[in-house]
Amino acid sequence: MEKLKNNINFERSLTSPGDKYPIRQQPILREQANTRENNNSSVKNNVVKQYSSLTLRRIGTASESKLVKQNWRYLGKSTSQKADKQKRGQLKNKDHTDLSSSIKPKGCNETVNSSETTKKNELLDIMAKENVIDNISVSHLRLSKYRKTELNSQHLDSILKFYSEKVTIDVDIKNETHDNINELLDKILNKRENRARFSKEATTEGSYAVGVKVGKAEELDYSVDILINCQELELSDEPVDFEFEWDDIDSHDRNKIPSTFVHTGKRYFPNERRSLRPNPNEPYVPDGFKAVYVSRRVNSRFPNCCVPDRKRTMILPYYLLSEFHDFVNNAVYGLDAVSLNRGARGPAVTLTIQQDDGPNISVDITPKLTLSNEIISVTDFGWPRRDTKKWLTKEKIDIVKCQQIYLVPKGDKYWKISYANCENELLRDIDDANTWRKACLRIMKKKLMQWKSKSTGLKEISSYLLKTTLLWLCEILPKDEYWYKEELANRYLNFLQEFAHRLHKRHIGEYFNPTVNLLENKDDDCIDELKDLIEEEISLFNQ
Repeated sequence: MEKLKNNINFERSLTSPGDKYPIRQQPILREQANTRENNNSSVKNNVVKQYSSLTLRRIGTASESKLVKQNWRYLGKSTSQKADKQKRGQLKNKDHTDLSSSIKPKGCNETVNSSETTKKNELLDIMAKENVIDNISVSHLRLSKYRKTELNSQHLDSILKFYSEKVTIDVDIKNETHDNINELLDKILNKRENRARFSKEATTEGSYAVGVKVGKAEELDYSVDILINCQELELSDEPVDFEFEWDDIDSHDRNKIPSTFVHTGKRYFPNERRSLRPNPNEPYVPDGFKAVYVSRRVNSRFPNCCVPDRKRTMILPYYLLSEFHDFVNNAVYGLDAVSLNRGARGPAVTLTIQQDDGPNISVDITPKLTLSNEIISVTDFGWPRRDTKKWLTKEKIDIVKCQQIYLVPKGDKYWKISYANCENELLRDIDDANTWRKACLRIMKKKLMQWKSKSTGLKEISSYLLKTTLLWLCEILPKDEYWYKEELANRYLNFLQEFAHRLHKRHIGEYFNPTVNLLENKDDDCIDELKDLIEEEISLFNQ
């Protein structure tokens, strides 16, 4: 009863100015928390207790779901991944709500005056300072700031000049070269050694496929289907009870991962087969990954990729990628001017094609498991959110929902969920209304390339962080009128500000599953160096 009374009082504190319990009841909550310090309580815990009871049934985004997961851990309700995911699953189909609306008490009038909004923002600030809502994107607090950005024509001219001289001039690629690469991949994939394990056709992926390529197209991306019927797959969130003996990339203790097989994002394939050993203390499957079990028929087709686990058969991504690497290596043997890199970069193997009349071309090929929407859907983690519906039409959202999800072999034991198909669908016609969203992204990518060329500490930073930031910024600034050519300088500045904000928070959530932090395990010095470069770029607009 006492807890219920506290919750009711807290809800009243968020209502109109004349109510009995003002917003400044927060210090009282702080004093109450301090009195229970001996019971492992704190200001954060107490605010979370009050806040969780209000938001558990209302929060819709996956990033906010992660907050709830963390809050329940604070409360000692659950420390197991299974229970956390159940709680998160209860939220996944809810509509997204900004915090300003999600904390509105039940029965409150729909009309919210400016004084009440100010009070709610004060509460958000208090909670942010207490690190309670570090992972929540309070986009409405930045929206008004970005809308008010008004740079002069000199800045616009400077950005347009940079775009025309440094970006667009670099994207020329000879169709003949691209055709030659497609012909080479067809020759490789149609080799008899394939034995119907991999598709005979490669799919163009990456920035070139959606028109955001920067540079001379010396790096191209393709994907190849692993020919396994999705009905023969079983996905699981349960951790396995074994690990690789050396350098397990899925290890939760980063100190156990030296550079023998894992180094700067690359994995090497030694001559000897990597051994497994028991590990009954595996804590959880990383966010955004799945354990994959297969049928006996699949086991007979991919015997070198499968291992037994609890009376089931599991297909390991590392073994699958190693087998794909061996297949491609044998297929290119004897071909002139074509070589295969010794290791893998992320989930892809890399071909290097030498040219007599130009630079070498690097071709990344990623094997993938394609899933049906019944197994994993783009809507499983709270998408589309309320802000999504302000940006995209219902028709576009429905098209994205129909896109299939991939699993790619980025881990050693667990497969990474990839939304590349859905992201490509968003970017494909993102500028159909004569907007300049892609141009803004390409400018940022070019800037990142320039920064990386001057520093060896930014190797961990990929352009995928920029693409993800753009998609989040499109929800913050959803209207096409914000993205016309005459607004390019304003949006570029906002892009820098949004990226710096997320780097400062140490959290860039995947667009379709924000519980996955793309900055997790990134070196702090690397992030700080990038943030300093961005803030230096922002300062140029204030001169």
